[in-house]
Amino acid sequence: MLACDLLTVEGIGLTRLYVLFVIELERRRVHLAGITAHPTGV
Repeated sequence: MLACDLLTVEGIGLTRLYVLFVIELERRRVHLAGITAHPTGV
């Protein structure tokens, strides 16, 4: 079973970064799916 979450992190120079990660619940592993400053692509 998988779970995912999206969170924000304040980066260098107070830029906001969006982090998407996926968690494998049975194995308790975390996979980083992506990091971006512009999640809508605009």
